[in-house]
Amino acid sequence: MKTGEILLDSIDCLIVLWNGKPAHGIGGTAQIVKMARQMRLPTAWIRAHNAVPGSVILLDEQLEQGSIEYENWTEY
Repeated sequence: MKTGEILLDSIDCLIVLWNGKPAHGIGGTAQIVKMARQMRLPTAWIRAHNAVPGSVILLDEQLEQGSIEYENWTEY
């Protein structure tokens, strides 16, 4: 079992700071989020991006930095 799988098997929910971009390798944030989605693990995704402190920068999806998306929370 890999570290990411061990992590996801041992938690009740995942809170992640992520820029929403695809994985660039093994074991990164994007891969962990993908695995959590496959497991239908409740996830809170706080959008993070390289930004100037104190400014509002729109991400590719036109969503504000720091906004939160909840996935699979209705099961709890």
